[in-house]
Amino acid sequence: MRNCCAHHTQSYALLKLLRGKASNRQSYIGMKCDGDNAIVLKSKQFAIRIIRLYQFLNNSKHEYVISKQLLRSGTSIGANVSEATCAFSKKDFLSKMYIAFKECAETLYWIELLHDTDYLNETQFQSIYNDCLSIKSLLSSITKSTAEAINS
Repeated sequence: MRNCCAHHTQSYALLKLLRGKASNRQSYIGMKCDGDNAIVLKSKQFAIRIIRLYQFLNNSKHEYVISKQLLRSGTSIGANVSEATCAFSKKDFLSKMYIAFKECAETLYWIELLHDTDYLNETQFQSIYNDCLSIKSLLSSITKSTAEAINS
C-alpha cells in the first residue's frame, strides 16, 4: 500500500497493529506491546502491591480516603506505562511516560502521608516506598533519554 504522507504511514502501521497484522506486535516507535520489558513488569507488580495495600488499609485499618488516592495514583503508573508501549510516536511515548513519572511522585506522597499518620509501620513503609522510588528512577531515566532523542 502506497502512502502519500508520513501521517498515513503511521495510521497504516497502527491499523496493521490493531488488526493483528504487525509482524511482532510492536508499536509505531518499535517497543514491544506485549509488556516484556523491565518498566512494564515492575509497574504491574507495583500496581498489584498497591491493590493489596489498599485492601489491607480498608479491611484492617478502616482507612478509606487516602488509600483511595493511593490506589488511583499507584495503579495509574502501570496503566500509563502500558499505554506508552503502544504509542503512535516518540512524543506520545514521552507524554505517557512522563504522566507515569508524575503519578509515581504523587504515589510517594500518599505513601509518606500514610506512614506519617501511623497507618503504615516503618517496615511496610520502607518496602513499598523503595519500590516506588525504584520505578520513579527508571521512569526518570526513560523520560530523559527519550526527550534527548526527540530533541537531537
